[in-house]
Amino acid sequence: MRALIASLLISTALTFGAHADPADSVSEFYSGHAALQQGDADLAIQHFSKSLQMGHLEPLQVAYVYYYRAIAYQRLDRHQDAVDGYTQSLSLNALPPRVQAALYYNRAIALDHLNNLERAVKDYSSAIGMKPDYAEAYMNRGNAYRKLGDNDQALRDYEASANYGNPIKHLPYYGEGLIYEAKGDKQNAFKAYQTALALAPDFEPARLKVDGFRSAGMTPTVGSVASASALNSATLRPTQVAQNSVPQSSHTMMTGAGVTGATAAFSGSSFAPPNPSGSGLS
Repeated sequence: MRALIASLLISTALTFGAHADPADSVSEFYSGHAALQQGDADLAIQHFSKSLQMGHLEPLQVAYVYYYRAIAYQRLDRHQDAVDGYTQSLSLNALPPRVQAALYYNRAIALDHLNNLERAVKDYSSAIGMKPDYAEAYMNRGNAYRKLGDNDQALRDYEASANYGNPIKHLPYYGEGLIYEAKGDKQNAFKAYQTALALAPDFEPARLKVDGFRSAGMTPTVGSVASASALNSATLRPTQVAQNSVPQSSHTMMTGAGVTGATAAFSGSSFAPPNPSGSGLS
């Protein structure tokens, strides 16, 4: 994941370096980039905003400034500002498709936080359309469908998230358990919760579910009821390129998934970008 983040940061830096004539605007971008790496979202926003105000940037550069500033807004829980920023970035039609997928994912997370679930579902779907194996997007879309009462679609999305290798392996199974339990299918719910607990023995919500079923006399099938909020808080997070649903909390802002294709747009540049190693961006 960190390697993917570094790849995007290098790619973005090369984009700015390839047109270094408007030095002040580019310098402000780099300062914002560094502040974001260091976890100072407020300072990053100041620098990105100044870069935009100075102008003299190419459309692709402007798109990345809006994109990164939106991530900074999202880190500060300024979700409407983040939505607006991602929308401005998209409007330029300049970002590579895989970066757009991450952007749709992040905007969906912000919309989810704003309880605009229908729009969030549309953005998760757009992200999946661009990256069909986007496990984190399936996870978060499943959460949104569950909150909208569409349990059948939620179950399909949780299954897809597990099949495509959600990096937080236990969450899709916990989600499946919630759906099966809501449907009254206690046996499959118990099995799903046990799978989640086997994958993450310290995940207390799953342990509470399993203990509750055992207390009711059910027999374990693999190695008090918890709230569904445990899943939501685990998966919504924005990604750097682009939330796997835990912030990629069952909103989880993604921290870099789906951005490997971004480097191609800048492969012709010889500009040496700042070293992004150890950025800690998430």
